[in-house]
Amino acid sequence: MSKVKEKLVSLIFFTLLLTWSFLLAPIGWLLYLLHKLTGARIIRSWARFAGWVYGRSSLTLLRPFIRVISVNPGEAVRKTPCVITANHQSILDLYLLGFQDMKQVCPITKSWPFRLLVPLTPVMRTAGYVEAEGRDLDQITRECRERIEERAALVFYPEGHRSRTGELGMFHVGAFRLALDENLPIVPMVIKNSGARIRPGTFLIHPGVVEIEMLPAIMPSEYERFRKAPIPHRALLKHVRAMYEEKLSAYNAAHAR
Repeated sequence: MSKVKEKLVSLIFFTLLLTWSFLLAPIGWLLYLLHKLTGARIIRSWARFAGWVYGRSSLTLLRPFIRVISVNPGEAVRKTPCVITANHQSILDLYLLGFQDMKQVCPITKSWPFRLLVPLTPVMRTAGYVEAEGRDLDQITRECRERIEERAALVFYPEGHRSRTGELGMFHVGAFRLALDENLPIVPMVIKNSGARIRPGTFLIHPGVVEIEMLPAIMPSEYERFRKAPIPHRALLKHVRAMYEEKLSAYNAAHAR
């Protein structure tokens, strides 16, 4: 694709995405105001559903540019409440949560989405998305437990930031410590090829396919063998990361031919 065509495709893509975001923004503001006025827990649930619909509808609208294939999308529904872990390749990854079937998802995020994604900030706040950056650990844990009581799936990106090389980064321990402490299943969500659609450091779109695969849940009944390790949450982390390495290596090898 020529540079001119690449830039034109990218302009159309982001124009459509931003237009759709602003069209749906009033729903987020309405839910935000309703929650402020009533404090009703059910409105949090509606806001999480709205966030899921937004992610799915956005990439459905943009299907001429990016086609999403979803494998085993119902795994988290059967294991909720749970912890979903996802590798992080591009800005598309939050939208890809809409292509697994669990509609009550609550990402644990850095601060920038709340500051920069202005059309979406009200619905994220209402849905109870947990802002983890620069905050007290006890407060973050308390909010996570509240979401668990609401039977939401907590979503962690264990790498903490997008991969700049396309390689799987080092994992942080937060998701695995929480799963062990709260006895929650872990459902790994493997994102394949989103980094090739929007490459690190650019906003240029390269049309093509993205695949997500929900791996079989790691159940609390399996945790005893990890608890026998000197550092249980790190042993669990290594186990889950190895699953990602295996799946991503197989995918990359198959598509390198």
